[in-house]
Amino acid sequence: METPERIGWRWLVAVFAITFVVYALSPVRQNYDSYLAFPTAQSALHDGNLTLNEFDTPKFETHGWMSITENGNEFNTFPWVPSLMLIPSVVVLDVADAVGIGPGSYNVANGGRMDTVQQFNASALMALVAVIVFALAFQRLSPALSLRRRQGTAGVVTFGFAFGTAAWSTASRAMWQHGPSLLFLAIAVYCCQRLLRDPDAEGPGLRWTAACLGAAVAASFTCRPTNALTV
Repeated sequence: METPERIGWRWLVAVFAITFVVYALSPVRQNYDSYLAFPTAQSALHDGNLTLNEFDTPKFETHGWMSITENGNEFNTFPWVPSLMLIPSVVVLDVADAVGIGPGSYNVANGGRMDTVQQFNASALMALVAVIVFALAFQRLSPALSLRRRQGTAGVVTFGFAFGTAAWSTASRAMWQHGPSLLFLAIAVYCCQRLLRDPDAEGPGLRWTAACLGAAVAASFTCRPTNALTV
C-alpha cells in the first residue's frame, strides 16, 4: 500500500507518456537555430570533436549560426550541451543503417531531414521535465492532504506547465538550448527543495544532493549562459 509520502511510479510513467505523446504528435516543428545540433552530435560520436568540416552540404555554408575559426574549423555557434543529448539518436540511426533500415546518421546530419529526430528528442526531454515538475508539486503539498488529492493537484500543476507554457510551443519543438536548460534547472530546484525540507539532516545523502545541485546549476550555465542569474 502506498504511504502519503510516496508519489506512485504509475503517476510518473503516466505523466511522461501523456506529455511525450502529445509533444511528439504535435505537427509544428522548428529546426533553424538548432539545425547544427545534430551534426555536432554525429561529429562528437564518430570523430571525437565538435567540428563540422566533414560535412559538405551547401546548407551549412549559408547557415547563420556556423562559426569558422582562424584555422578553418567549422563549429556550431550555440553551446554544445544539447548536441550531447542527441548522441543516443545517432547511435539508433547507425544501428538501423547497419541492418539496412534508414539512411544512417551521417546522411541525416549532412543536410538530411532532422526535424523529426530533433522533435522526438526534445519531446522526450520535456516530458522528463514534466515528471520532475510533478514531483516538485507533489512534495510541496501538505502531507495532511490525502494521497489522491496530492497526486491530482500535482497533475493539474504539471499539465498546466506542460501544455500552457513555452514548454510545448518552444522547448519541445527542437533541440535548442531551451529544453536542456529547463531540465537542469528543474533538477536544481528539486535538489534545493530536498535540502530545504530537511535542513538539519546529515549524511552521504545530503552531500550527494548538494553535489547534484552544484552540477545541475553548472550544467545549466554551460547549456545556456543566460542562466547565470539563476546560478
